[in-house]
Amino acid sequence: MLTKLGLHILNSVTDDYENIASMRESVKVQDVVCQENEFEECLRGLINQGFVESYRYDVEKSGFVKEALTPIVDLLGLVFYITKLGREQLDQNWNQLGH
Repeated sequence: MLTKLGLHILNSVTDDYENIASMRESVKVQDVVCQENEFEECLRGLINQGFVESYRYDVEKSGFVKEALTPIVDLLGLVFYITKLGREQLDQNWNQLGH
């Protein structure tokens, strides 16, 4: 089962590519309180589980390309989007938040 923070992170990337700042703001608006490191750990966990993918903008290709997430990759330069598996998890678990 996903945590409240994890569900809100998934929800924040369902409609569009989002950077980490806009994702944090979306989670904050939902009154989910967490430390910065908790947010990043949760996001990395969602990526490792295949629920979210990370991308960077490639100027030469004029579009987003997948970016492998390693411990040294700076999350600030990336954008994120939910995967099909992540959407299924969000749909299955959203009701635990009372929605």
